[in-house]
Amino acid sequence: MMEYRKNMDWLIQTIKRDLIFEYEDLYNPTRNDECPCGSGLKYKKCHMNSQIKWRKVDGMFHDGKTLYENIELKKGLLNTMLDIVLYLKENIRISEEKGLELIGDLFKSLDEVFKQLQKNAPCRKGCIACCFQPINLATIEESKIRNKLTKDIEKNINKNHQETKKRRKIPMSQINKNSSRAKYAEPCPMLDVENKKCTVYDDRPFTCRTYFVANSPDLCNMYDGKVTIYKNQGYQELVEIVISLIDETVFGCFELKTLHETFYKKKTFFNKLKLIFNKRKKLPLKYHMTISIMCNIK
Repeated sequence: MMEYRKNMDWLIQTIKRDLIFEYEDLYNPTRNDECPCGSGLKYKKCHMNSQIKWRKVDGMFHDGKTLYENIELKKGLLNTMLDIVLYLKENIRISEEKGLELIGDLFKSLDEVFKQLQKNAPCRKGCIACCFQPINLATIEESKIRNKLTKDIEKNINKNHQETKKRRKIPMSQINKNSSRAKYAEPCPMLDVENKKCTVYDDRPFTCRTYFVANSPDLCNMYDGKVTIYKNQGYQELVEIVISLIDETVFGCFELKTLHETFYKKKTFFNKLKLIFNKRKKLPLKYHMTISIMCNIK
């Protein structure tokens, strides 16, 4: 089923509507205010002479700092999404290679936006608390990661899989809300726990690219810590739909999985068939039908 392709006209109109910027709450810093770009410089020594417009978005972080939105970067992301959707509307099927090219273009614009939005966030390099939770994964994102897997990364995946099996056997009675996530929660297959880094950082999924918190970082590593995650319909929900649309146009369906189940799963007969299908190898029609049916099984 191609559910997202049915709504392409709605998606195009939604993106075009969002491109009409009629904000009444633009932020106009004074010369001596800190520049909203997050550089730490005064506005007069940074972006004062630029044509960039800014907005304060969704309140403040736990330490009183503010999240600022760069309107030009948002416009760039919306235009990238519009270009992709218009291309997909004209092409009912595209190759996996083209799908990877489109997801690369999308992520490039997305990263520019979120690099700005995260400037005042408490998240820092080396903090891996968010790497111990299920991460949603589209098939095109899986392909992007698999293309970059090395023997060392595969060894790391297997190591984390074995550790996950052990942690699943830990009785919940031994864990309380203040317990360490890094000690008890299931590690992401791609996480290098010892060196505190992602082994596929440049090819990480959409969910990881847009994840940051507003709360104190002390809460993040608590097993049941109540964290405040940034959510924005314009940035995240629309991008999710575009990714789903790319998936449908490449693979014939959209099947959302998690990193854990994708890279820890056993190589069953049907999974092997799907892998072959994804690589664009020729199969008899009956197998194509089987795979298409599988995409719709929940």
